[in-house]
Amino acid sequence: MAVDEKGKDVTSLLKKKDSKSFRAFHQSSLTLKFSREEKIKNARLVIRMKGFERIEERWKPIPGKVGVQIQTKDKDGTWQTRYHMNPRNEWDIAVFNLNPFLNNENNLEVRLFITQCRTDKYHLIDFAGLDISKPQELKVAMLDVKKAVHSFLGVVTDDLSKEDRIYVQTYPHEWIDIYFDKLEEPIEERGFVFVSRGHYLYFAGDTAVRLKR
Repeated sequence: MAVDEKGKDVTSLLKKKDSKSFRAFHQSSLTLKFSREEKIKNARLVIRMKGFERIEERWKPIPGKVGVQIQTKDKDGTWQTRYHMNPRNEWDIAVFNLNPFLNNENNLEVRLFITQCRTDKYHLIDFAGLDISKPQELKVAMLDVKKAVHSFLGVVTDDLSKEDRIYVQTYPHEWIDIYFDKLEEPIEERGFVFVSRGHYLYFAGDTAVRLKR
């Protein structure tokens, strides 16, 4: 069951990945209630969302931290923020491990609390569910960047080899080719997860064009 900040049942908007979504404006909230006959032992919250949509109206800025807070209750019944995330501008799926916050009960409540930077902005939340399957045992091999070549800037390997807030800007119609060493594992046993860190830059109209040298 899913209830918004006004007490309205919005479960039907979150049961399927079909883009029929809950619109989360500033200080919106969703309380998700999960229950089972047996005690919940493994819990990973799965959310599909798209961030920072807007309606066409005059807007006002909102001070404060922007994002989605993933909250559960403490032993006194007070909501506590366990995770904080900023949604992407495109559809994305996020997963949060809730195991440390379970009280070994049959019922589990999770609240999503949303804050925005402007009165016209909202997030689309399309699906929310609880994965209670037993986690698989995984062998993880971290591969460093061997070489990175930007379509305009050339070799940018050093800038992308560590997390140091030194960024490589990529404008529209530009790209980066990234190379890694080959992993000597049977192909049927391999999976690939690409992890990156960065942020968007916002431009008005057609101003997002790199000035050529």
